[in-house]
Amino acid sequence: MLLQFSDKQFKKLLQLVYTGNFIVSCNKDERGESCSEEEEIENLLLEAALQNNFSEVEEYEGELMWKEDYEHKYYDEIHEFSEEEAWRKLEFWLAEEIIKKLFAHKEWEGLSDKQKFFIRCTVEEKFAQEFEKHGLGRLKIDDINFNKDELVRMASKPEPVLPAIKLKYFLREDKNGLPPIYADVICVQCGKKGVNVGSIIDGYSAHPQMICEECTIDNYQKEQSYNSRDAAAARRRRIFDVAYLFNEMITDEYLRREQLKSVDDLDRVTLEKLMNWTKELYNQMFDKIGKMRLEETPKQKDVERLFKIKIATIDWSGF
Repeated sequence: MLLQFSDKQFKKLLQLVYTGNFIVSCNKDERGESCSEEEEIENLLLEAALQNNFSEVEEYEGELMWKEDYEHKYYDEIHEFSEEEAWRKLEFWLAEEIIKKLFAHKEWEGLSDKQKFFIRCTVEEKFAQEFEKHGLGRLKIDDINFNKDELVRMASKPEPVLPAIKLKYFLREDKNGLPPIYADVICVQCGKKGVNVGSIIDGYSAHPQMICEECTIDNYQKEQSYNSRDAAAARRRRIFDVAYLFNEMITDEYLRREQLKSVDDLDRVTLEKLMNWTKELYNQMFDKIGKMRLEETPKQKDVERLFKIKIATIDWSGF
């Protein structure tokens, strides 16, 4: 396999390898496992960096290594990740203890996956709010109360059919109001030919398998224990469309900053760069529970209001 990188892309690859290998190596060292495979890949990149005169690498007594100032540059980022991960694990473990106290094993197993997920997220969020405001200073598990019946009631509330998010640039239908149909595609689940693709199995392989939109909704309804198919379809659509809305608002802000009139004024490279950058921002700004809250917010204007607040804090020098 032969890959070509620009200098900027290769430097980004070095950063990803350094930070990723640092974390994996720490975990493997704790378990007493070898890091030889990771070190082999890292050394290949170090050799390429040295051969191309990248300043991040040096040779010392016949051994290739990262320069000390380069390592320090990303210590804070690694530390921030480790600290955030520690808080998440603590929230998860405490939620596990609360659930064990509230529910007998048979009672818990009798709940649907969707109910379990809602209850776990609710308990974790309560601890997250406590830690954000007060840290560990006043934490006593017995002082944080949960009402089991209320949790189950909320997790079993009626399933709303969420209104569709209105988008400007990401269009799901053609000018006739119809979804895109791929004439030669066969759904591996129902066998129909000429379908609107809803999901893909092994999408990065040489032989991806397509599942039509209708079967994908059926699968989502079953996996998430929805009674209403319409509610399942609307909720699944929100997973994509809320993220698309964030991308559109970032794009509009970029147009405003660059004094451009329309998205048509952007070239393909800039559009792709905006798309990738927006994905990174979205994942940085919103965790799993935060995304769920956005996706389940009924009114689009309320979602947009929160996005505007977040967008106002963006450091555009990172673009």
